[in-house]
Amino acid sequence: MTRIFANTVFVRMSAAAVAAALLAGAAPAQACGDLVDIVLVNEASDNVYAVYISPVDWSEWGNDLLGTQIVRPGQEFAVTPSGDGHGCFYDVLVTFEWQGQFEEVIMWNVDLCTYGTIVADNDRIYTA
Repeated sequence: MTRIFANTVFVRMSAAAVAAALLAGAAPAQACGDLVDIVLVNEASDNVYAVYISPVDWSEWGNDLLGTQIVRPGQEFAVTPSGDGHGCFYDVLVTFEWQGQFEEVIMWNVDLCTYGTIVADNDRIYTA
């Protein structure tokens, strides 16, 4: 199942997400178009299997940024978005297991120059 979220930032942030951002040094990117690594935090109860981050003007997702890695519950993983030099706004797709099934969650038009952390939380993703 694919759930699609508009460019919405959820207000609820866990203490773990805030601590992860501070500890990982996940500060916003230096300047638009010059992105640094984005930290994926898995607060879901199941594994994250794939992450795709591509500029909003791309028609395809590109490569899975996790490669062969699996991000287990409670783990973090730094990824470098595709398309460096394309500005601040990116689309994000995360594939994870939820209630025994693979689920894709998409968040469109995310300002990665402002938010340096993507949090997977069961059936949704949000920025922190």
